[in-house]
Amino acid sequence: MFLFADVGALGWADALTQSVLYVAVGIFLVAFGAFLTDLLTPGKLGEEIFKKRNLALGLVTIGGMLGDGYIIAAVIGGHPNPDTLIPMMSGSLNILANTVVYALGGMAVKIVAYKTLDLVTPSLDFRTALAENNTAAGLTLGGLFAVIGFVIAAPLAS
Repeated sequence: MFLFADVGALGWADALTQSVLYVAVGIFLVAFGAFLTDLLTPGKLGEEIFKKRNLALGLVTIGGMLGDGYIIAAVIGGHPNPDTLIPMMSGSLNILANTVVYALGGMAVKIVAYKTLDLVTPSLDFRTALAENNTAAGLTLGGLFAVIGFVIAAPLAS
């Protein structure tokens, strides 16, 4: 699906400006999600992934990015149902504002889900498992983060 199906009415310069703004907001939100993942996981994420080659933390990070990206794409380009958008502004600004709200909401749900998973599985220590490069733990948590994004995005893209 093409976001700017009627570019003639919008104008190429406006369409380009709008696209650049959407990309900038999307990249910022995905980077912010990775920052939150860094806070939740052991060690410094960049060092763990690139220097220590911690695949488990890489899987958690990519799962989070996939989930966040899916939410962002659903709001920006998925022809969101007006009933699912929070009326803040009009037009493109409404879509951008809703993108930020839903992405941050999804990130908050990921944090709650991670902490809940820790609480309901007291015999499992995800932080230690991730620090020890336990790829099964990384897949579990990364999958959880991705699924949360998919579930939040589903009604937005319908």
